Amino acid sequence: MEGVIDFSKSKSEFITDLDKLLLQAVKLRAVIPLPVHEARGVDASGIMSLILSSIDCSSSDAKCCRENHDTPIPVMEFEKNLILSKYGISLPDIGGYWWGIRTPCPLLSGNNCICYTERPMVCRYYPLQPGLAKDRDGIMYSLDSICPQAPILARKIYTITYELRENQEHLMLQTRRMS
Repeated sequence: MEGVIDFSKSKSEFITDLDKLLLQAVKLRAVIPLPVHEARGVDASGIMSLILSSIDCSSSDAKCCRENHDTPIPVMEFEKNLILSKYGISLPDIGGYWWGIRTPCPLLSGNNCICYTERPMVCRYYPLQPGLAKDRDGIMYSLDSICPQAPILARKIYTITYELRENQEHLMLQTRRMS
């Protein structure tokens, strides 16, 4: 899947390309690459925190927790211990320092997570998928298109990035005229 969006196009052409990218990702169940990079000297954690804080799972169908994943979802030892002591659910050792949750997730009750406020880190970061896409600028962050919130978030992120680039170019032109 081609994940490159040309930010130099007109806004309408840009939106058309973005719509195609999002539709293709959802259709193929592929990750949606974001215009956010983790490169030498760049810390994208603030941007990622904003992205994650805007995800609302309250009306979700919990598809991410029901989907058949080929491998267990990894959780850390302290998370495994919390799940066992608080909810009585034992998780299998999947090697190293990791334990795993198989889908459908045993922590689901209907479409709700019984440990949502204490959910494992991997669940807190979902649908963020760091490192699954790369381009010439470094490792890109991506969103898992299975999440219904992913295309909405991606559209916001791309649109904001487009507007920031547009404003930056405008400011640079004004600065040149002043000098």
